[in-house]
Amino acid sequence: MKDLTNEFGKAKILPLVFKLTIPAVIAQLITFLYNLVDRMYVSNIEGIKTEALAALGIVLPITLIVQAFANLIGLGASPKASMSLGEGDKEKSNKIFNISFLLLVIIGVVLTLILFIFAEGIVTLFGCPTDSLVYATNYLKIYALGSVFIIIVQGLNPFISAEGHSFLAMSTTLIGA
Repeated sequence: MKDLTNEFGKAKILPLVFKLTIPAVIAQLITFLYNLVDRMYVSNIEGIKTEALAALGIVLPITLIVQAFANLIGLGASPKASMSLGEGDKEKSNKIFNISFLLLVIIGVVLTLILFIFAEGIVTLFGCPTDSLVYATNYLKIYALGSVFIIIVQGLNPFISAEGHSFLAMSTTLIGA
């Protein structure tokens, strides 16, 4: 592995920034590309293009809220776990990781139930037009069934990056897309 320190033992910041940010940016682009492909596919469905696109537009902010819950845990706890590892306290770091994983699972299950059970009310609350209601409701229910896995992956990726494996974190996003 390349030496990422200068002659005084201080970290060279620029190589570290590139090592961590480039894969993170690529992962974000992949996520946005996934949404773009959804729209391209749906816009070609004969007879319901407009209604289906409206359904995607209504559900998108809901999916971003789900991802925000994952980021709340992952981006909040991973630096703390990383600092514990840097201090040599592996037990504390493991405890932070385990509690974070448990919280991600609990939040994922709760959000899955809420989104699935109240899908029609949620999309209506987000301003879904009546002609798109059935499509948005069905799309949200399908998304809800996978939201536990989305939350776990999104919430654990910062832990992977914090250990210096940003390419692996990007790869898990690639696999999901």
